[in-house]
Amino acid sequence: VLATTGVLGILALVGFMLVAAFSLLRQIAKTTTDDPIVLGGAAAAIFGFSMWWLYTSTLSFQVALFVVIGIVIARLNETTSLGGIRSRWRIAERSISFTAPWVTFITSLAIILFMVGGITLLYHATQRYLAAVDFTKGVNVLSARGDTNEAIAEITNATNLDSDNDQYYRALAQALLTKIQSIVNQAAASPSPNIKSDFQTAVSSAISAAQRATQVNPSDSLNWTILGLVYQSIVPFIQGSEQFAVQAYDMAIANDPQNPSYEFSKANTY
Repeated sequence: VLATTGVLGILALVGFMLVAAFSLLRQIAKTTTDDPIVLGGAAAAIFGFSMWWLYTSTLSFQVALFVVIGIVIARLNETTSLGGIRSRWRIAERSISFTAPWVTFITSLAIILFMVGGITLLYHATQRYLAAVDFTKGVNVLSARGDTNEAIAEITNATNLDSDNDQYYRALAQALLTKIQSIVNQAAASPSPNIKSDFQTAVSSAISAAQRATQVNPSDSLNWTILGLVYQSIVPFIQGSEQFAVQAYDMAIANDPQNPSYEFSKANTY
């Protein structure tokens, strides 16, 4: 969570969860009836808050959690508190009026900015979700059927939707490496007129994908490793590739000096 939201995002999320849990429990304590939907929903919400930190949360889990919170709040809105006072969650009974024009202007501007910001966040969240779906499809296709072309197409769609995820570019480079090997095997068995252009296109795309992964996250040694692997795979065909492979492995070693596999990969380049 910290890697994707930052310190301020973590603090805001923790604050929201604490306030929501405290408010729900406080309001439930004031209600006169034991509504199973309210009690069960509140328990599920608090349990969901805990699971958020213990396990990797998915978009489906996050949406379900907020839907449950909304249902509980809506249900509390219909209940009465001790003494016949309506629930404090009943927003419909609250109103705010501003007499000063500048206050009205600032409030309207803030609401508009909030709505635009919410729509923008929703748009980016939807894109990330669709990218994850395409990425999963591509990985499954490659592992289950070995269809490199379909896998490359799906993972490419994922990179187009979420261009800041180095894992997608790294997987794309790996899929293109599989295609390069397939082209080499095909050239040895039955050469075709387009084999050279197909090879050049696959090599160029693999290098671009691996380089993009290192640009998105240069501190991840795996990104430099896949770049070195791409260059290493074309050493027999393109002169000077070994130098770029060694440079990529050196960067991987610099980012993770305790991993001996990078030294081994570098040695295999020569």
